[in-house]
Amino acid sequence: MNIYWGDLHVHSNCSDGRRSPAACLESAREAGLDFCAMTDYVDHVPKSRYGLLPSDSWERIQTAVREAERPGEFAALLGFERSVPSWDGQTPGSLCVYYRTDSGPLPTSRHPQRDWLRPGAIRPDEDMRSLWDELAETECLKCIVHSCSARQGYTWTAAPGEYEIDLVEVYSKWGACETQDCTFPVVDGSGRPPRPGGWVRDALAAGFRVGLIGGSNTHFGYPGSDLWENDWANAARYDKSGLTAVLAEELTRDAVFQALRDRRCYATTRERIQLDFTVNGQPMGSMLAGQDRLRIRVHVVGTRPVKRIEVFRNGEPAHHKIGGREDLDMVFDDPAPDEPTWYYARVTQTGEDLAWSSPIWIDP
Repeated sequence: MNIYWGDLHVHSNCSDGRRSPAACLESAREAGLDFCAMTDYVDHVPKSRYGLLPSDSWERIQTAVREAERPGEFAALLGFERSVPSWDGQTPGSLCVYYRTDSGPLPTSRHPQRDWLRPGAIRPDEDMRSLWDELAETECLKCIVHSCSARQGYTWTAAPGEYEIDLVEVYSKWGACETQDCTFPVVDGSGRPPRPGGWVRDALAAGFRVGLIGGSNTHFGYPGSDLWENDWANAARYDKSGLTAVLAEELTRDAVFQALRDRRCYATTRERIQLDFTVNGQPMGSMLAGQDRLRIRVHVVGTRPVKRIEVFRNGEPAHHKIGGREDLDMVFDDPAPDEPTWYYARVTQTGEDLAWSSPIWIDP
């Protein structure tokens, strides 16, 4: 397997960004990224009379993705971002959808923009079911972004399990949503603390088997950059983009999509930290059952000295190792669990840059 690097959260001037979809994708290539996904809003579009992405803008995005694809050199993914119920009666969550091909439906919301900002103005289950029905015939992946945000978050602890989510964005320029005490706390300008039940660990504890990704959420049109973007008219976000690494056989749109589907992916705070995390020889994203024992391995090659590796079991520390050089290995054994259990690895290197593996699930 090869490691390919990309940005899965990019906005263009078709919705509320500053540059064209083609310019965004070209900047991703110039930045040395292997893949990039366009995720313009399909609602809350300030330039549109009704706040919805026009069909001609959707055509522009699809054309740009189609023309940017270079098999073996660069993979362009088609996607969008849309408001979804947050399940706690508060302001909405945000869902990014990624298509396997360079075309797909445009499922805009049936609600006016003002309804999403008024708690209780929509019927959550009705709206979510309508969206899931629209996407049922299309091969796609669903990703919740900045889930712990008070303003645009997602309450995993209240979310119905029937609406399966494939991925969760653990870090972007909004900050990190791993857990309450993590580095880079989310700043969303609302003045309210992070959403209870919105952490990535809450998603895993609630039974959602999601892969972990990173993205920039750039509105300036520079994917994967360390450009400081303060275009939300409130407190600035972080300058470091999130990046997603996928483990794939080849650099094509289809191979990147399949790696994301299989959760063979991990996130970093822009640094291209190499991270290999396995349980009984099986890669991140795996679901194992009937294991007699567990051998857990982590191998890291950092871009600077690695300070520590930590492995978490069901959200609690299971093992750690202190580093001091750019490469670090950790191996330990755990007994086979008698209840469903999940593990993931977190790496911290000097400069406080982080990498998070997708989890591995163990069923009795």
